[in-house]
Amino acid sequence: MRYEGDIYRPPSEAWSLLVQVTIGCTHNSCTFCSMFKDKQFRVRPVEEVLEDLEDARKRYRRVEKMFLCDGDALCLSNRKLLVILDRIRALFPECRRVNVYGNAIDVRHKTDAELRELFEHGVKMIY
Repeated sequence: MRYEGDIYRPPSEAWSLLVQVTIGCTHNSCTFCSMFKDKQFRVRPVEEVLEDLEDARKRYRRVEKMFLCDGDALCLSNRKLLVILDRIRALFPECRRVNVYGNAIDVRHKTDAELRELFEHGVKMIY
C-alpha cells in the first residue's frame, strides 16, 4: 500500500482498510480545516489504486470495511469509481461496505442514478 502524506479518516473508520484514491482535497480552502494544506490535490492513477488493492489482498486475510481517502474521493467520475469498486468486490468478497469523503459540490454533481449505482457497488456512506 502506498500513502502520500498524512492520512485522515473519520473515527468510525478506525478498523477500515484505508485506500488512497486522491491526494489532498479538491476545495482545500476551508478556514476551519487544516488537514490537507500540505498537499496539492490530484487524483491517483486508477492503475496504482488497483495495484494497492492487489497488494492489500496479499497482506490481509479479511477486510470487512474500506475507506477511500483522501479528502474528496467522490470527485472521481463514476467510471473510475466503479472500476475501483468492482475490483474491491472481486478481491474482497467479504467487504461489507466502502465509505468515502465527499463535499457537497461533488454530491450535487452526481445524478440520483449515479449515487444509486455507487450504493449498489458498495458505497454505503459519504462523509
